[in-house]
Amino acid sequence: MFNEDWLPHIDVVKLPASLRQADPRALEVRDRDADDFPAAALAALLSPCLLLTCNYKHFGALGVHTRSQGVDGVMAVAAINVGEMQARAVIMVPAMPIMAGGAAVKWASNRFGLAAWVLVGAVVGGGIYWYRKQSPERREQVKQVAGQVGAHLLEEFGTAANMAHQARVLLRASVVPKPEQQTPAAAILRELALSSESLSAQQLAELLAPAVRPSVANLRAFLRAHDATVFEQVRRGGFVLGSHYELPG
Repeated sequence: MFNEDWLPHIDVVKLPASLRQADPRALEVRDRDADDFPAAALAALLSPCLLLTCNYKHFGALGVHTRSQGVDGVMAVAAINVGEMQARAVIMVPAMPIMAGGAAVKWASNRFGLAAWVLVGAVVGGGIYWYRKQSPERREQVKQVAGQVGAHLLEEFGTAANMAHQARVLLRASVVPKPEQQTPAAAILRELALSSESLSAQQLAELLAPAVRPSVANLRAFLRAHDATVFEQVRRGGFVLGSHYELPG
């Protein structure tokens, strides 16, 4: 299962000694257990990030304080997505009839021309006329039902928004915090880690903050110097972070 389901989605990054020692937090982990040094060094360079480990005793310098912290962060990301989707769905409910009506009118307008707009005006006018013709008691009932629906939607939106907020709080508590001062190398690795496609030196330079942005020529030389270890050139001049692990044989 690991070979078939996990390895295709795992990229291996081979950090040289100069990059492993760039963040003092990683050196603290090394002093506790040298075997954890490579993972700590990469996590420090990519921070803020999630580090999946149960070994909070060795990774405490990176802000890992509980066995479940990494998994808690992953679950928080899922909860944020669910909460935001539910909030958007609640917002869409009142607008759905209008959107559906707008699409229907657009289709009818393209097919029947001005007559479609005349029909819409007649429907809206008829609805207003119907409401005004109702008894005061009936109109009050309509208002009460509309108010109850609105209150329910508002409550559902609040619940979804609160779930997303609580998940964000948990996520902030679960990540390896960012370094006090980010190095250019760390900024380069992080941008490539967050990118869904390969980036050229020019594209990377445009994404980097001015304080950590090297010249395009120096950036290109850095990428090429670490090709097939830290980075992999998957197209001419286009790099990604790490490379896929290939099983022997």
